[in-house]
Amino acid sequence: MKIVEKHGIGILSFFLLSIFILGSCSGKNKEKDELVAYGESLKKASLFEKEAIDAYNSASIKNLKEELKETILPKYSLYLQALENIANNIDNNMETDVVKEQHQKIIEAAKKQYQAFEEMLEGASLLDEAESSFDDEIEQFKDLLQEHGVENAY
Repeated sequence: MKIVEKHGIGILSFFLLSIFILGSCSGKNKEKDELVAYGESLKKASLFEKEAIDAYNSASIKNLKEELKETILPKYSLYLQALENIANNIDNNMETDVVKEQHQKIIEAAKKQYQAFEEMLEGASLLDEAESSFDDEIEQFKDLLQEHGVENAY
């Protein structure tokens, strides 16, 4: 009887250890499954980001302001909306923190990039104003030269 009790405890110990190990693997599999699902969602959302970045990379200095207004900022805005939709899905369906934490970091980085595009648009507008003002001042200077009979001074 003592032999059975001894083996029974050993079998019970083995059984509990197996459940613990399988439970640990199950948690890792859950995390892996969630990472894969998140990657698929992110891949779809990234199409908007790719379109915005492609437009930025192909824009020339002359048409950057127009590209920012018409393509880059609207596409990147769609990307941010898609990221927010993913965040809602994560909050409702994900059980592990790994994906949630990484997604928040991605959203923060995307918002910084969007802000940089907005600041570029603002800078391009300021540059247009400065260039126009500079051109006006040069024309006034040329008029002054002409009024005073000065030739070839500028």
